[in-house]
Amino acid sequence: MKKPYDTSNNNIWPGYWGTPEQIEEISNVLSDMTDGKYHASVLSGHDLGNPYSFDTKGEWNKAQKTLEKAVRQIGELLVTFKELSDLGISEEIDMDIRFERKGMKASRVYATDLVIDNGIRLGTTRISSEFLLTLSVQFSKYLEDVKKTGWPEGITKARQYSIARKIAEIYVQYNGESPTFGTNSGVASTSYGKAVEGIFKILGVKGNANGAARKVAQGLTHEMIEEIKKKNASPRYWFSLGRRNKKS
Repeated sequence: MKKPYDTSNNNIWPGYWGTPEQIEEISNVLSDMTDGKYHASVLSGHDLGNPYSFDTKGEWNKAQKTLEKAVRQIGELLVTFKELSDLGISEEIDMDIRFERKGMKASRVYATDLVIDNGIRLGTTRISSEFLLTLSVQFSKYLEDVKKTGWPEGITKARQYSIARKIAEIYVQYNGESPTFGTNSGVASTSYGKAVEGIFKILGVKGNANGAARKVAQGLTHEMIEEIKKKNASPRYWFSLGRRNKKS
């Protein structure tokens, strides 16, 4: 299970890109947090995305159940297709489909038409089974990854904490020290806390910004801080901060 603030994993899931105005606002907030030192002006809401596949634990649980159901139902359908083929019904169906499509326009405009035509030549049941088997394998792999990744302990909504963590990393990278968090009359009083609060508002993130900032600040260990500093010295890392990450 990945730890919520384990900075060794940089696989940020694609998510919120942000408008040009939001991106500029984010840059201004981060510049204030670092006393004007922040210069990666194209960092966007996407770069502040969720390192987990889903925003809530409820979605994570639902995804597992849905994937398990999909794999099970595809398996049942593959068995049915084989039975239809063994009975010779699939071949008769293909002949009927060929006859019906002869009356259609000879020129196939859409890609789906080409797929169907080629499928008929190979056998609709056969080609459908190949597609479904491919999907089943990928669903199974995705399900395995979801279970292996797990869900961060003590968290019900991951996006707010992942954003607060990314802001904390940027704080360390530019200020060379661990971020601190405090409040004054319920309002964030440190530059890090104010940045988290401000960016939550810009991106419309629902949740307790102060709670997320506090949890991240308290969860960063000395080892994590040193790891962030090492990334700070990497030209490749600086490049990634200055470009939109289009990983899928």
